[in-house]
Amino acid sequence: MLQFLESVDGEDAVSILRSRGAQIGAGTLVLRGLVIHNAERDLTRLRVGERCHLGRQTFIDLAGSVVIGDRVTISMRCMLITHTNVGDSRCGLATSTCGIEIGDDVYIGAGTTLLPGVKLGPKSIIGAGSVVVHDVAPGAVVVGVPARVVPQEESRGHA
Repeated sequence: MLQFLESVDGEDAVSILRSRGAQIGAGTLVLRGLVIHNAERDLTRLRVGERCHLGRQTFIDLAGSVVIGDRVTISMRCMLITHTNVGDSRCGLATSTCGIEIGDDVYIGAGTTLLPGVKLGPKSIIGAGSVVVHDVAPGAVVVGVPARVVPQEESRGHA
């Protein structure tokens, strides 16, 4: 059923998500190509607020919870990653899982990656192609790899 989700959009996608246990608010738009990874048995770890926009080819990892506030725009080809799995590697990193929280009225530019445990404050703006590794304060504009705060006078045109 989740593979079928990748080929539908609009109300069909929302209906599938809800039927598998996701909480999806009224007026939310899901475009074609949504990929749900590590969903286990259901989608109860996914909560999306009202009037959100999930752009084409959005990738959501549900090893941990993903909570998205109201009126959030997630542009095309964004990735929300909630876990690190090092497998048998002896690289020194530990396997971990940590949810993602996105506040109300957040804009996430195309091709952005959110890493495990990040929290995006309300009304924050994440520039296209950014990799967010730390929490973002309410109203902040961040860009880059890794994403860093842009002073307000420089923030126009980065998203």
